[in-house]
Amino acid sequence: DSPERLFIFHHFDQRGFFPSTWVNLLLLIKNAGWHVIISTSEINIKSSIELESHGFLIAKRLNIGLCLGAYKDLILLLQQDSNISRKLKSLVLCNDSTLPILNKINLVAHLTNLIKHQENSTQPILIGMTDSVERGAYHLQSYFLYVNSQALKSSLWNRFWLKFNPFQDKDKLINDGEIGLSQAALNEGFRLKALYPLIENITSEQMMSKELRKSGFPKLSSINQTLFAWKTLLERGCPLIKKRVIFDDDINSNEFLSLTYIEKYLSSDEKEIFIDDLKEIFIGRYILTKL
Repeated sequence: DSPERLFIFHHFDQRGFFPSTWVNLLLLIKNAGWHVIISTSEINIKSSIELESHGFLIAKRLNIGLCLGAYKDLILLLQQDSNISRKLKSLVLCNDSTLPILNKINLVAHLTNLIKHQENSTQPILIGMTDSVERGAYHLQSYFLYVNSQALKSSLWNRFWLKFNPFQDKDKLINDGEIGLSQAALNEGFRLKALYPLIENITSEQMMSKELRKSGFPKLSSINQTLFAWKTLLERGCPLIKKRVIFDDDINSNEFLSLTYIEKYLSSDEKEIFIDDLKEIFIGRYILTKL
C-alpha cells in the first residue's frame, strides 16, 4: 500500500556504522504508523541486516549534496509515482547530523501533534525543529523538516526540487538549499514554524541568553541555537542534539559536552547505548580513508 505518512532518514558514516539510538527511535516512529525509508551512502552488512529485519526500506545513493541535497533523489522518485504522491499526507525529512538525546517518546509525540494539527490544514505548512537567521535570511534548519499534504501538492515543492542542484560546495548548498527552500516557501505563502523557535527561546529563557552571551553572540543574525544554545534546547525538551556539539573543537571552545550533564535525560540502558554509539561515531569521524 502507498504510505500516508513517510519518514525519510538520511545516514552517512565512513565505516557504515548506524547508531543504535537511531534504530530504536526509528522503530518507535514506525510503530506510530509511519513508513520509514533510510537513505544511505555507506552502511555495513550488520546494520543493513538489522534494519531490514525491522521492515525498514534502505535506499542506497552516492554521497552527494550533503544534508538537504541527500533528500532530493527520493523526493523526486515519490513525485513520479502518482499513487504515492496522491495519498501521502505527511512527510518528514531527517538526517543523522544529530543524535536522539531526550526521551525518544518526545519526538514521537511531536510527530503525533504534527499529524493532528497540521496534516490536513488547507494552508501549505513547513515545520522545522529549530529556525535561524544566519546568513541574513530566515530559514528552518534542515536536519528535521515536516511537510504537510497541502505543501506536498504545491507547484513550489516540485519546482524547488527539480531546480535544486546538489553538485555544489557547502556554502552554495546551504544558501540554495536550506535557506532557499524556506525563502521560496515564504514567498509562496507557506506557513513556516519551528517547534523550538529562536525568538521564543530567547525571550522566555534567561538560560539561553546567558549561554549565547558566554559563547560571544551579540546579535540574532549570528545565532545557531543547535550549536551554541544546546543546553537550553535540551531543557525545553528538544529530543535531538547535534553531533558537532559533541565532537567539534570550534563549537566547544568554552566548555566541552559532559555526559554527566546529559545523564538526567537518559535511562541507564539509554546511556550505555548512547556512549557505545559515540565510541563508534568518534572512530568513523577521525578515520583516515586514504593512507
